[in-house]
Amino acid sequence: MNAHHRNALVGISLLALAHPAFADVISDWNDKAVTFGVSRNMAPPPAERAIAMTQLAMFDAVNSIERKYRPYLVQLSAATASKEAAAAAAAGTVLAGVDPRAQAEMKAVLAAYLAAIPDSAAKSAGIQLGEAVGS
Repeated sequence: MNAHHRNALVGISLLALAHPAFADVISDWNDKAVTFGVSRNMAPPPAERAIAMTQLAMFDAVNSIERKYRPYLVQLSAATASKEAAAAAAAGTVLAGVDPRAQAEMKAVLAAYLAAIPDSAAKSAGIQLGEAVGS
C-alpha cells in the first residue's frame, strides 16, 4: 500500500469518527424564516425583510441577556433568561406578525419548538423577553 492510499484511508477513518453538526436555535429559526417566505410565495424584497426582522429580533433578544453588543432596536432587562427560549420566541413572534393569516400556524410551530426546552424559570423569562422583543 503506497503512502497516498494510506493517507486517504486515515482521512476517511477520521471522518467516520467525526460527530455530525447540529444546528442551534438561530440556525433553526433562520431556516424557518426562509421556509416561511417560500411557503407564502413572498417576492424577494418582502421575504428578505421578514428574514432580516427575524434575525434582528433574535439578536436583540440574546443580546439583552448577554449584553455584549450595542442593541439594534431594543435592549430589555433579563439577566437570567434562557437565550434559546428568548431567540425562538422573538423569531416566532416576528414571523407570526408578518402574515396574520399564518399567525396560528406560527404559534403552533413556536410551541412545538419550545416544548423541547426543559421547563424552568429561565425558559419562562426567555419566552417573555423574546415575545417583547419580537413585538
